[in-house]
Amino acid sequence: MKNRYLTALFVLIAAILVFAALPASALGETVDLSYVRQNESGEGYRWDNINDVLYLTGINLSTSSDFGIKLPAGATVVVEGDCRVTANRYAISCLGSVTFKGTGKLTAEGGECAMYFYGTNRDHKILFLGGDYALKGEEQAIRSDGAELSFCGGKLSLEGKTSAQGIDVTVSGCEIEAKGAIRASHLLSVNGAKVSAFAENGPALVSDGRISLENVRTETGADADSLSAADEYGGESAVRLTSTYRRVRTSVLFGEGTPGWVDTLVFIAAGVGVAAALTVPFIIKANKKKKLREKLREE
Repeated sequence: MKNRYLTALFVLIAAILVFAALPASALGETVDLSYVRQNESGEGYRWDNINDVLYLTGINLSTSSDFGIKLPAGATVVVEGDCRVTANRYAISCLGSVTFKGTGKLTAEGGECAMYFYGTNRDHKILFLGGDYALKGEEQAIRSDGAELSFCGGKLSLEGKTSAQGIDVTVSGCEIEAKGAIRASHLLSVNGAKVSAFAENGPALVSDGRISLENVRTETGADADSLSAADEYGGESAVRLTSTYRRVRTSVLFGEGTPGWVDTLVFIAAGVGVAAALTVPFIIKANKKKKLREKLREE
């Protein structure tokens, strides 16, 4: 009998410890910041209301609700540590511009979209500036109904029937691996980025307007195992783009259009000038003293 009580006690203590260790957000609560007016925090996240910054610090949110995290327009999301968000329809959503950055990893999965940006204002922008993202949705990994999707930094793994869908989609200076087409209504632009995309049915890159590929080496094929070099993208189901962009440092003093080595010459010239300004007076003074001594000897 005593052993039974002890066993039951140990099981109860273990259960309490397990639930105590779970983040509050892992219990299934939506983090709704869309109309928040004060600082908020929870297990794995902190909202800085004055600066509209959401710090994700190891959040583990899993909810059966439609929304995981709802963001206000103009928010910045800083990803730190290993973060996870799962929701019934949209893991992360926002009406307006959002900037994602940081050094951590965010894994997000939604029944429809991992990230859904439903604003229709063409002036809004969804920016990815840094971080590691694994995004998966049954329909789209990322969907923007109006705001421009701009991938400028970081690493993204996208999976869905369509991996990314937006009005304008621009990719530069980042790395994207897409299982599903990358689709734009107007402009799809890739410049100096590493992109791998594969679509099971149809082309990997789709635009109702124009597709622009610059500073990349292009390989295309029917699938990832049959890629070969191509002069241009022709609507194949698989494409791999590798950056050929050589980053040349531009002048800090004179701006774009002037190479960085000009700054070095200016600094060297300035250094020589300073040295001369400090040295010349001593040389002149020494010469005067020498001439004065010679004159005294002659007298």
